[in-house]
Amino acid sequence: MASKISFYLHLGLALIMTIIQCLTMVFDKKTFAMLPFSHLNHEYWRVITGHLVHTNLQHCILNLTGLGFIYYAFVTQINWKESFSILIILMLGISLCLGLFDKMYYYGFSAVLHGYLGFLLIRYWRAAPKMHSVLLLAVILKVVLENTGNLSSVDTTSALIDAPVATQSHAYGLTIGLLSGFFMSAIHKWRSKDVTS
Repeated sequence: MASKISFYLHLGLALIMTIIQCLTMVFDKKTFAMLPFSHLNHEYWRVITGHLVHTNLQHCILNLTGLGFIYYAFVTQINWKESFSILIILMLGISLCLGLFDKMYYYGFSAVLHGYLGFLLIRYWRAAPKMHSVLLLAVILKVVLENTGNLSSVDTTSALIDAPVATQSHAYGLTIGLLSGFFMSAIHKWRSKDVTS
């Protein structure tokens, strides 16, 4: 039952992203983008919708594919309540960082994906410690390289999505995801000790 709810959570998220992407054919996509807080003008929905709208169809498909891979990799471990909570925390936390520190329109789900992956790798690290350690080092290295301008694939992605890649958002997302993963793991461990004692 829990895995079925988890499936519906991810499917629902994918459908919402697709619907909002379709709406950008009618409305200007800037209507949904995340803005610096100084330009927000009480349009608070943007702190969520900025993560669900994309610059073009390729951008949307790229992020939906990433979401699908993450779900497939962790399908037997994902707790839907934790996933729902962390997705909301990531959207709000990344928007807070972008709104305070970056003067830009922001579109896309990739920062949330980086954070979600980081969260799941830490939260379920014990399920496959070696594999999770390698993947975690790889995603951290990717974020460091792209934020120092040493990752050539950023230019390829930028051309594909027809916009600059907001690499700093990936760093915000990964940081929030890792911290949340450590926090949730500590709470889970503490609750397990409490039950056994």
